[in-house]
Amino acid sequence: MPLLIGCASDEASSVFGPANSSLSSITEGTLTDRVAAVLGTIAGEAVAAYRAQQPQAAPSRLYISILSDHIMRRGSIEIAERKAAQNAAPAYLYWFKKPSPRFGGKYGAMHGIDIPYVFDNVDLAKPLLGEDPSRYPLAQACSAAWIAFARTGNPNTPELPAWRPYSVNDRATMLLDDACRLAIDPDPAVRTVLSRAAHWVF
Repeated sequence: MPLLIGCASDEASSVFGPANSSLSSITEGTLTDRVAAVLGTIAGEAVAAYRAQQPQAAPSRLYISILSDHIMRRGSIEIAERKAAQNAAPAYLYWFKKPSPRFGGKYGAMHGIDIPYVFDNVDLAKPLLGEDPSRYPLAQACSAAWIAFARTGNPNTPELPAWRPYSVNDRATMLLDDACRLAIDPDPAVRTVLSRAAHWVF
């Protein structure tokens, strides 16, 4: 059975942010300790890897990135790896990157933001997505890919760049944003560090 799997880039922002105002007050001095509470002894390595990836990011944004990847993205990658290891039906991995401008943009590409794009009902989701017309091309591209996958087990359509199945050789990942592109092993240093952490348990 083919698999289509992925997540958004800022999953943790809306899951934990509204109920935890301290996320917006994290400083460079407190960042590693906050990350250590989640990742343990590899916190310093994780912060360094993310800081190299996002040199201009505020500490709170870096923390959200680390938490989001640890909770959701890591699991998506591992499931895609295991599916690919079966050497049978393909797995296709995506990473949804288009942020919401709503709420001052502070939640970024939050948990569930990909759903109105996949179902091409972005006008019904204006409270979440705003009203920028840039929503429409991405919604068309996402919905066409999901429809193609539902029909054929393959998400490739003319609306997106060629989408290769995931493999541990190149870790092809479709980045869904205003300019969609297929990335080869995006952020390998981050992936390597997170793979050594204990799994998140809700």
